[in-house]
Amino acid sequence: MKICLDTNAYSAFKRGKESITELLENADEIHVPAVTLGELFAGFYMGML
Repeated sequence: MKICLDTNAYSAFKRGKESITELLENADEIHVPAVTLGELFAGFYMGML
């Protein structure tokens, strides 16, 4: 199974939501779009200021 991880799913995973964790554990491939990477990077960067 291939998974495309968006920002909301990443946030749910980091909060420990079991349904997302199970999906990611069972995935053969996990893809993260460039837009999601940009959103996460911006969020991390703003959190460090």
